Amino acid sequence: MNQTKNTFRSIVTPNRLKTASCFLLIVALACATHAVFLPQFFNMSFDPFTYYGGDATAQMVGAVSFLERSILEGNLFWSWEYGLGGDLYEQFSYYYSTSPFFYAMFLIKLAFGAAGGSFESAQEWRLIGSILKQILCMTLMFALVRQEGKRRTWAVLAAAVYGCSPWYIDNSFAFDFMTDAMIWLPAIVLAFNVLKRNWKAPVQERKRLAWLPLCLVMALCLANNFYFAYISLLFCIVFALIFAYEPLSAAKSRKDALVTWAKRIASLAGIVIVSLGLAAIAFFPSVLAFLGADRTQVTPTFDFFAPIEFFGIVPEALFFKGGSYFASDSQTYAFPLFILLALAIDYRKASSTTRRKSLLAAIAIAVWMIPLVSSAMNGFSYPSNRWCYLVVFAVAYAIPDWLDAVIAQKTAKPVIIAGIVAFVCLCWFTHDARIEAASSILDYYFTELGKSDALMLLLQLVAMALLYIAARDDLRAQTRRLIGPSIAACLLASMLFAMPFGPYSLASGYRDSSGAETIGAPGSNPSADLQELFEGSDQTCEAYALLSEKTDSNQTFFRSIDEETVADGRDELDHLARYENRSWLMGTYPVSVYNSLIGKDVSQWIKLDHHVSSTALSASHYRGFDHRLFIENAWGVQYKFNTCVNEASNLYGYHIAENNPLVYENEHALGIDLWYDSCLPQSTADAWTYAQKDAALMQTAVVDDSTIAQNPALNTLADGGDLDDTVYAIDITPDTVTFDNCALESEVYGDGVLAQATITADENARISIALPKQSTPGEYLLEFTAVNTDGSSWTMTANGEEFWTGSSNHRWKYPTEEYVLCFPAGDTALQTLDLELEAGTYRISDLRVEFNSYQNMDAWTNARNACNLENLKVNGGNISGTARPDSAGILALSVPYSNNWKCTVNGEEHETFPVNGIFTGIALDQGEYEIELHYTNKAFIASATISCITALALAIWAGAVLVRQRKQRRTI
Repeated sequence: MNQTKNTFRSIVTPNRLKTASCFLLIVALACATHAVFLPQFFNMSFDPFTYYGGDATAQMVGAVSFLERSILEGNLFWSWEYGLGGDLYEQFSYYYSTSPFFYAMFLIKLAFGAAGGSFESAQEWRLIGSILKQILCMTLMFALVRQEGKRRTWAVLAAAVYGCSPWYIDNSFAFDFMTDAMIWLPAIVLAFNVLKRNWKAPVQERKRLAWLPLCLVMALCLANNFYFAYISLLFCIVFALIFAYEPLSAAKSRKDALVTWAKRIASLAGIVIVSLGLAAIAFFPSVLAFLGADRTQVTPTFDFFAPIEFFGIVPEALFFKGGSYFASDSQTYAFPLFILLALAIDYRKASSTTRRKSLLAAIAIAVWMIPLVSSAMNGFSYPSNRWCYLVVFAVAYAIPDWLDAVIAQKTAKPVIIAGIVAFVCLCWFTHDARIEAASSILDYYFTELGKSDALMLLLQLVAMALLYIAARDDLRAQTRRLIGPSIAACLLASMLFAMPFGPYSLASGYRDSSGAETIGAPGSNPSADLQELFEGSDQTCEAYALLSEKTDSNQTFFRSIDEETVADGRDELDHLARYENRSWLMGTYPVSVYNSLIGKDVSQWIKLDHHVSSTALSASHYRGFDHRLFIENAWGVQYKFNTCVNEASNLYGYHIAENNPLVYENEHALGIDLWYDSCLPQSTADAWTYAQKDAALMQTAVVDDSTIAQNPALNTLADGGDLDDTVYAIDITPDTVTFDNCALESEVYGDGVLAQATITADENARISIALPKQSTPGEYLLEFTAVNTDGSSWTMTANGEEFWTGSSNHRWKYPTEEYVLCFPAGDTALQTLDLELEAGTYRISDLRVEFNSYQNMDAWTNARNACNLENLKVNGGNISGTARPDSAGILALSVPYSNNWKCTVNGEEHETFPVNGIFTGIALDQGEYEIELHYTNKAFIASATISCITALALAIWAGAVLVRQRKQRRTI
């Protein structure tokens, strides 16, 4: 019995018990941080469902379930549910596809049967994942501080300042992939300290594998997310320059110190290179995805130095809570006020480590105040606060050393504390005036100060008073043991008031802060509201189910358009969620997508080559084909659903599906395969109008001039055939166009076009174009270039449909001033095209109207379907079928062209080429062919090879070192 007790005591030592208590406190802090989100998952009375709206909901939540479902289907490299087809691994690297945390959570969810779940399920597991990541983040920071010999109390405090920072909290339940970056900084420094100790050890005691932990951690950091790898790597460079240097007292001379420092920096650079080799499998494809994305934006405009108004709100940003901001704005940190005591430390007497950490923190805070740095950290784009977790780390890392120095040097003197109190009072009483002045210059605001702010600051002042007491020499031992935990308790309690979603927010009922939104009024059913929001009404759900069933069979292929994706909000639910990616959760083949890494080729084909207008001009999405039937047919759109009633009469060529009144089936859909018996060079097509381009898609293939010249088979087809002339220009003259509530200046008409004009629009301004009677169904294209002269954002309404254009300096304004709006005439004749403009002055040019007749639609459809693939199978990145052409021609697949597609015809590799600017073309003679296409991400293969070679080389080298060390031990 005594032996058992002794064994238990040897295991549960006081030190281990204290460490375990610290870990439990970290867990409690992580749960407290997410307090607002917890009740909704445990059927508590505080039940409305809180989630993040806008970008976070549109992109992140759907992406998680989408990727998980794709993995379960055995596919991570190509999906038809991503827009018009896309590479998931590359184009989702911005979010999760290269994140080890995503795959860890996927395995956990898989074990519980929750992978690929609904919106609500995805959010529940996102909450769990965020808490687990925050615990890991704080645990690593705690371990780092303890590794450097600091007391547990200070370690917990540093971990809380870092892991419970507003930067983490604001992103934890929204842009959760961003919080991955916070894990790696303490892990990297932990590994760096191991290497540094090895540097300082005697030569005969140094370990040859001491650099390996740093290499592995750095590799994971680089692989996790290339965007934050870039940011973290810049920080690591600054960190290495500061901490790799040895003071002169430890070296024989300054020259020796500099040589040693240079050698260490060179060795660290070598470690990063090896790490990059290990991370190549994830890092390089994601970089290529970024470079190949359609993220064109306006040139950022910012000053090198922040305006004077910015410095007026620095106290709020650094020490207060409640800041609300957009991407380019000031970051709110809510750092403890005692940091001001660090300004009074005599750094000549402080330790070398304290001086270095203070320098790192000072640099981080200083560069935070320079807009140029925030731009550089965002890829020299608009200034962004995404990098500010570096500032949080630098300050949190220095806090234990500052606390020790403040106590050792008795910095917390009454006069200094009184000065800080006066500073706080001054900030409090001038808060409103300074915020008002700053908000007129900068793009953010702070909430009014209240009771929670007063309590937060009061607790911090108590902590500083305790720091004064801790520095006294006459303290009793018991008091000295309790003073540290008391200081930490005050600071941790103050942090609970600073948490945007913490216990105070839960108790006060203040939930909808910093982008979070609540679904479900008191007494309502949040789950039902969520279903209607993200899955639609009962009829919409039936439409999704109907289409999802059709995708279950690989024997068919179609694309669908959800007309409701054009809406950004639903007023009856009072939210800001977006619909573009709802189909990711529902399982259809949509032609709309919202993603930060949209492929450039498809996006530019839609937005620039054919100028398909959308409800908003943005680089981050495309939303269908704006009712342009020729383009819809060419891309194989077979179904529309959720179609508005007032537009159903214009759906020429569509009929209501038998089993769902919301689903419209396209009578002219061409599927995935189009057969052309002629082609024209691209140089000829460049001279066509947009209406002529649309009609030509249904008649002849357009191939690049050089491709035709190099391919004899295409040369014989390159006469284009006799294209049907079904495009009719509607003359724009003073007699056919009227301007209501508009002043027209410098107008020039000619050749049936309004060549140029300056239009000053008043309220209810309207341009009406009279239309002649047409004998056949068709579509009108209203084409023009328009520039708002004052550069502000503006909205126009064309026949009841709104189109928004961002201001000239809007960060995501797409680089075009040209608009092509489609109005299907259908079976109901249109009498006018009405364009309503917001009040303002516009320069209009090349305004024209063309009518594209559907009179030959049946014949064109039959011609394009003349050689459909038999036994067609479409399964992710694999397409196969049998073609039996009666004559030579081009089989054009509505698959975005990429050299990653490998085509075989009758088992032999066959060349493909772009058709119509974006389709994948295969030239065939008369005969019978077994055609197969397989998608292989070549960049991934090359990168994976680099990673495997690097890993193998490291393993061989490490194994050799270990064998040699074992032999040396045996010899000894």
